[in-house]
Amino acid sequence: MKIHFHQQQKGIALVMVMIVVTVLAVMAGEFAYLMKVETKLARNSSFEADYEWAGRSGIERARWVLAMSSTGPRGAVDSLGSKWAGGPGDTNGPLAEVDLKHFQLNDAVSFGLEIEDHDRKFNINIADEMVLKEALTKVIGVEEGTVADAIAHSVQDWIDPDDNVRVGGAESSYYQGLTPPVFLQEWAAG
Repeated sequence: MKIHFHQQQKGIALVMVMIVVTVLAVMAGEFAYLMKVETKLARNSSFEADYEWAGRSGIERARWVLAMSSTGPRGAVDSLGSKWAGGPGDTNGPLAEVDLKHFQLNDAVSFGLEIEDHDRKFNINIADEMVLKEALTKVIGVEEGTVADAIAHSVQDWIDPDDNVRVGGAESSYYQGLTPPVFLQEWAAG
């Protein structure tokens, strides 16, 4: 009987060793992953100045493109056919050879520009209920029915001058009664 008991202890010890090895392997893998993230963060921080200047250069290049688009043969006319809007632009204009998608700043940094006018945006402060529901269901993909109605009514309640609550909506008294999350309370306190 002692022999059988001794073999059982060896089996338990082997299982314990396997568990310890597995835990150590998981810890080593997690440590390696964290070091990979830290290495990438350190590498990115060394390029921080390059990225900042690339951003500034992109803004200045966009300003230049917009200024040059108003000096073409058509004058200061904006359209979706303009170079800055992604169209072909004027073939004889000053921007004919300018590539907005690929601009090499230096050996290590390149960027692309995308300029979008704000006239394509919709002012939600003038939307009526029908426009809101159409935008929610057809453009954004919110399911029709109570969810779209609740969102539309909440937006309508937000922008209307009265304090009458629509079904599923909310007025100022509701929003003012909410308690902000702790991090906002700490931020507001200074």
